[in-house]
Amino acid sequence: MKKYELIDESIIFESRKLYRIRALIDIPSIGVKAGDLGGWVQTEYNLSHLGDCWIFNSAKAMDRSQVRGNSCMRDNSCLIKNGSLNGDMVLFDNLVLDQPVHAFKFIDWEYFIAKNKQGELVLTAGIVKNKE
Repeated sequence: MKKYELIDESIIFESRKLYRIRALIDIPSIGVKAGDLGGWVQTEYNLSHLGDCWIFNSAKAMDRSQVRGNSCMRDNSCLIKNGSLNGDMVLFDNLVLDQPVHAFKFIDWEYFIAKNKQGELVLTAGIVKNKE
């Protein structure tokens, strides 16, 4: 079952055409109602129809990036290249993520240590937080 659709409203962002999403069903855990407009995706590949994941506001997912599980994007955040959010993560403010984040540890609100797909620890600027 599809939980959202791409609507005709589109924008060009850094030479990519992105489409606004609209909820087809309620997602009560995050306050989304059927008919609510969400953020922007390049294709349906960028946002899973499974789980309670969602893209809010002006957030954008493009290229081969994916939002899955119960993760959300908010504000002006961008998920690009092979970036992915899975589990219960929230990407917000103006953070741009271009690689998968599987685990992370806060240093402070400006930096965090993330483990990428290859298991390497990377010091990253920006804000990613677990919803719990």
